[in-house]
Amino acid sequence: MDIDKLFRESPEFLTNRLYLRRFILKDISDYYDFASDPDVTVYTMWNTHRVLEESQAYVESVLRKYNNKEAYHWGIVERESGKLIGRTGFISFDVNHDRTEIGFVISKKYWGQGIIVEATREILCYAFDTMGINRVEGRCNLDNIGSRRVMEKLGMKFEGILRKQLKINGNYTDQKLYSLVKDDL
Repeated sequence: MDIDKLFRESPEFLTNRLYLRRFILKDISDYYDFASDPDVTVYTMWNTHRVLEESQAYVESVLRKYNNKEAYHWGIVERESGKLIGRTGFISFDVNHDRTEIGFVISKKYWGQGIIVEATREILCYAFDTMGINRVEGRCNLDNIGSRRVMEKLGMKFEGILRKQLKINGNYTDQKLYSLVKDDL
């Protein structure tokens, strides 16, 4: 698995509706627009942003993760408006086992339109074809139907339930585990 290539190339992708690119500081306000919506953050491990500074801290953390080669998030930009409407990307890497985990979030205004599937499909192709990744994992809360559907539409296979795997808002939460491996393609 060649994560150095990912960080060296910083690939961008264009689809019919979207432009996927690295985060920049100018994304703070757009990120806040959806990160401040409690409906968007109900299943996330992070709290609803109450002030713009929380979104600034998040974007700055993404920029640090680029520099440290810890994670790679693409901003999802609606081509028509030029507005950042979500993110998708690799939230962790396991270089010893050629494995990564995906994570994504999108503005409520764009739910149910196939945006996350369209965006994440691009990065999965890059992961398998260019980076040499063998396995991509994704998790979602047991009752998160939207994320489950995204992973299924991406061809990911349900592997099981990770009981009480994460502590979210003080509550231990069961997670559904999905994966896609190179042999599935």
